[in-house]
Amino acid sequence: MGKTSKSNLVLAVLIVLLTTVGLFQIWRQSEQNRQLREALVAQQILSEGRIDQYDDLAEAFPPALKSGPTPHNKRFSWPAGQKVAVTLTYDDGYVTHFKEVAVLLARHDLKATFYPVGRRSVIEHPKQWTRVYQLGHELGNHSLFHPCQRPWVNPAYHLVNYNQSRWYDEMTVANFILNSIDGQSERTLAYPCAQKKIGPVEDPVSVKPLIPSLFYAARSYADGEIILPGNLDLYNLPSYAADLNLKNFEEVRTVIDDARKHGGWVIFTFHEIDEEPGDLVFNHSEHHQLITFLSQNQENIWTASLIEVSRRSMGY
Repeated sequence: MGKTSKSNLVLAVLIVLLTTVGLFQIWRQSEQNRQLREALVAQQILSEGRIDQYDDLAEAFPPALKSGPTPHNKRFSWPAGQKVAVTLTYDDGYVTHFKEVAVLLARHDLKATFYPVGRRSVIEHPKQWTRVYQLGHELGNHSLFHPCQRPWVNPAYHLVNYNQSRWYDEMTVANFILNSIDGQSERTLAYPCAQKKIGPVEDPVSVKPLIPSLFYAARSYADGEIILPGNLDLYNLPSYAADLNLKNFEEVRTVIDDARKHGGWVIFTFHEIDEEPGDLVFNHSEHHQLITFLSQNQENIWTASLIEVSRRSMGY
């Protein structure tokens, strides 16, 4: 084969590769646009009160479950006949989470959900978060950049500067990063700053209609209440801010005891775990007491990840 022929062959191969990549990118963008259009239609239907049509549309979204009160089997029970379910969630991806907390939980045969921020935690510590998953914990999505509507937030990541397309795309990328760590395709979300509306203050839009095509369930923050399996909103699961409203083990235990009376489910959110007091800090010793208590009461308390309890609550 002559030099000219080889050059033509290489050129032809390059053209084929570029064409294939281009077609894939077009398909991917088309698929993302389709999902976004469906989500926007759902939002419009909800805003107009046409719930019956939303029920039909929700079937198109994995896991084919709509948010809102959901009926379940009256014979419902927790896995081993426990009286209450508890989910411990840890936000933002502090170093103590993968160095200490995940290991402590695993040592006591307890599972939790960690919500590290993609850019500043998962990407910087991929091996450590892989280890957390290998210990049996869930890795949840807490966004790529932790966009928020707070005075201290970098304007580039202030939610007033977001639209639904940008929010959707960033959550998709964060899901992709987590998938590269744990290989899981089904994911839960912890709303950054518990905020569910984006865009201009005078005309915000909700991101909740986008949730079903991205996540199995979504957790809020600082709106704690006991969740009853027969009446839950998968896309707005309330959680107790253990480091904001509940400052010690006894206060957390009181909530668990109350939930046990109802056979319910309680979610707790933590940020930093440390002996030194501070904003969004739960005391290290108090946290250790909590873990010991849960470990010693596993016959009555099921401590599991958010996605595990969500699935159980939906009748899995």
